[in-house]
Amino acid sequence: MTQGAVITGGAELAEKAGRLRDELAAAFTTVRAQVGETAEGLRSLIRMMDPYVNYFFSGEKGEDSFLGDVIVPAERDLGRAIDSAVEIMHGDSGIHETIYSSLSKTLLLQDYVQKIVELLEMMEIYSINTMINSAKAGAEGASLTTISTHMAALSRKGNDLSQMFTGKMDALRISLGDFSKLSERIELLHETNLTTIELSSRAMFRNLVEEFSRLSSEVVTVYGMIRSVSAAVGSITEKFQYEDLLRQDLEKTIYAALAAADEEECRRIADAGGDDPARISECLMRLAQGKFSDVGSDVLRLGEELSTALADVRKVLHAFDTVIGDAGAEVNGNENSAEALVLLVEKLDWMKTEFSSYIGNVIKSKYDLSESISAMNREMKGFGEFFAAILGISHQFQTILLMTRIELARHDKLKALLGGTLSDVNSIPVDIRRVIEQLMPLYEDVMASLGGAAALYRERFDEQRRTLDGC
Repeated sequence: MTQGAVITGGAELAEKAGRLRDELAAAFTTVRAQVGETAEGLRSLIRMMDPYVNYFFSGEKGEDSFLGDVIVPAERDLGRAIDSAVEIMHGDSGIHETIYSSLSKTLLLQDYVQKIVELLEMMEIYSINTMINSAKAGAEGASLTTISTHMAALSRKGNDLSQMFTGKMDALRISLGDFSKLSERIELLHETNLTTIELSSRAMFRNLVEEFSRLSSEVVTVYGMIRSVSAAVGSITEKFQYEDLLRQDLEKTIYAALAAADEEECRRIADAGGDDPARISECLMRLAQGKFSDVGSDVLRLGEELSTALADVRKVLHAFDTVIGDAGAEVNGNENSAEALVLLVEKLDWMKTEFSSYIGNVIKSKYDLSESISAMNREMKGFGEFFAAILGISHQFQTILLMTRIELARHDKLKALLGGTLSDVNSIPVDIRRVIEQLMPLYEDVMASLGGAAALYRERFDEQRRTLDGC
């Protein structure tokens, strides 16, 4: 290596070593702070979790444990809860039949709806036919082309309304089907589940205690692992002592590299030892390069050790989170459970009675049933706006037909092309108004029935829910 190369290389190596020294110092500062936060976070977690773990997962049946405080008293209350449920659910079948009869009246509107849709389809066909034939008529059809454009827009509006109306009727049919299925489900729950629950209550509570005991064992085991994480965090802190060693090695690297690039320093060293300055410079350069390479290896090894230690911390925390998450899913019976411990407490509290699952299903089904009635009521309320919009279209269409007749009277060619079809659609506005006039009394009767059914079921449901929630 030439003296010039040594000088250049030494300066560059010193600069790299200085950069690495500063970057390592910043990195150690950041990691040290993060590890400190992690250690404090673990201590806070343990302080926070201790009372909950002791209460819920101790496996004891004393009054200061979940089993003794909640589950054991709940079993004693089972008989009274079942009696309350039997009494409040009595007579549901008759109520369901009354409401279903009221809801079924909505389907009587179907024939009228179909007639309106057919009339709107005839408007659309006539609109398209008018546009085509006005275009064929050339100059004579110019005014009619403008009229047919308005007619087409009106037709599209009518078509959109028709699709919306048809969709509402489909929604009503679906809601009626949902009501029938849900009411059958509620009656089935009432007829079959209470007896089954009463007979199997002891087995259910026994299984609950066994499962909860197993779960407690898992939680306590993994929770113990969290305490061991402190040792892992301690091992991470021990790694920070390497910072001084690495910094010292980098300082030596910088000194050797700068000395190798300094001819006077090399000459001074050579004179002191009776050696050749060039050889001294080259030796210093090799020393600096070797030391820098060692530092690089040490940094990589330290990074791997820190990564491993932090991975151990994450692994233990993930194991605890997994066990608690699985616990919430198993006990709550819901794979989409949110915060596991909260759901665990809520579910076990709900299990004050052995038939809580039955109660939950009944309340949910009754709520869905109430929503089904409300959905039909909301759909029906939209029909009034639809009828008003259709009447508006019929009036506008009647005006367009009048303008069309005027144009046909002015042009024989247009009259020959469109006279026959005009006669076919001339009565559409009147027919639409007649259909709406015929269905309005039925619509009002249906709305009254739906409103009464919704109010009746809501009142009944609110009363039942208050009683069932107290079971």
